[in-house]
Amino acid sequence: MSNNRRTLLQSLGYGSASLGDSISYSFIGSYLLVFLTTVLHMKPALAGIITAAGCVWNALINPVIGWFCDRARSRSGRRRILILLASFPLAGSTLLLFVRLPLGGLGAFFWYAFLTMAFWTAYTCFLVPYLALGAAYTPDYDGRTRLRLAASQFNTVGSMLALAFPPSIRKLFLRLGASPAGSWSLTALVIAVLGFASLLVTFLSARRFDQTDRNAGLLGFDRSEGRFSLPSLLREYFSIGSLRPVRSLLAASLCLLTGYEMYMADLVYLFTYDLGFSAGRSTFFLALRGIYGTGLLAVTAFAVRKLDKRNTLIAAYLASAAGMTLIRLTGLNSFPAQLLYMLMVALATCVYWQLIPSMYYDVADYDRLKTGKNRQAAVISFQGFLESAALGLGSLLLGLVLQLAGFQGALSEQAPATVLWIRNLATVVPLVFTGLGILALWTYPIDRAAHQRILLDLKNRDAGEQHPADRQL
Repeated sequence: MSNNRRTLLQSLGYGSASLGDSISYSFIGSYLLVFLTTVLHMKPALAGIITAAGCVWNALINPVIGWFCDRARSRSGRRRILILLASFPLAGSTLLLFVRLPLGGLGAFFWYAFLTMAFWTAYTCFLVPYLALGAAYTPDYDGRTRLRLAASQFNTVGSMLALAFPPSIRKLFLRLGASPAGSWSLTALVIAVLGFASLLVTFLSARRFDQTDRNAGLLGFDRSEGRFSLPSLLREYFSIGSLRPVRSLLAASLCLLTGYEMYMADLVYLFTYDLGFSAGRSTFFLALRGIYGTGLLAVTAFAVRKLDKRNTLIAAYLASAAGMTLIRLTGLNSFPAQLLYMLMVALATCVYWQLIPSMYYDVADYDRLKTGKNRQAAVISFQGFLESAALGLGSLLLGLVLQLAGFQGALSEQAPATVLWIRNLATVVPLVFTGLGILALWTYPIDRAAHQRILLDLKNRDAGEQHPADRQL
């Protein structure tokens, strides 16, 4: 009993930072575009460029951070110290992005573009070591799935807090006398504090799983493999990207996350301008996604035992695509249709985070078998790279379509053509990316049996025995 209890507490301690991950990611991904267009009255296309520019920057720095993360050494652990150091600027930039300054025109554009890049820098400096830390908890295929499902519960709660409660929190601050812009700042402060606290819990609880080096001081880097250079970085990532499982997983991540961002960023527009929801009703339906996501954890765990990870993901996305198509054809005006719609959103956005990170751990084991290098953070940084690229692409496409559809942030009601495209973006447009993601997943070769062969080959090689290095998955 005590061992089970200790294992549960360790999993919860690790999972805590997933709340900080999702609460930051979801809040910025869903509300920054809304803040820029409705509070600052920035043109949607310009606001989309800001969010996309920040994501491009994040994509560029992900490999750099992955390179350094694999070589980090500290008396406080290789991964934990980076999580702690990143938590401060992550909270600060989250707050500042929602503070309106007396800037106009190009001044506002460049200021919020800079803050967006600062946010994504801090986010990546936290996320890459955090995800890499999870691989140290267990090498077991199913154990990693359970660990990530526990983390996904925090991810779901964080996403629910970041999506569902800002409208009601803002309304509360408005009633207390805050200005419209000030209510956004105070809401961002709440999000920033919650995110910071969740990262601190993981830093404190993961000590026994992180490799420490008492001779390294607060933070140092192993230079035994040479100093950092762009050519060495490119060679390392070309080596990783040339592996077949990596290519399949990267293509799937890019497509599925692009659709994810379009769904999530369009929800506020859908509820406000198409369905005419009040703040309370928006809170209910945004919270419903989190409730559905929690319920899906048990379904996902059962499906993985029967179907494995890849097939579970494919089944979830096929179901969401069928449901979205039906909803678009029959309409969204009834309460049952709205309940069904949020279930389809949960299928298209929650199951991904429940399974994909553990699949990157499996790919890192395959990379170690094929290359002999232990570069978990570098492999996992691909996830951050694709996450950033997809967020930028999804928000840019959303901003451009809204601009072409005639969206005007200063108006409380939009033209019928604009409302039509808001509904399309919330239902069928992301299915283009869903279909491409399913095709990419179909080519992913690592299942439970394949991973067991990988671990056996690694064990034999570590014992000095010959292993089939040319084995094909």
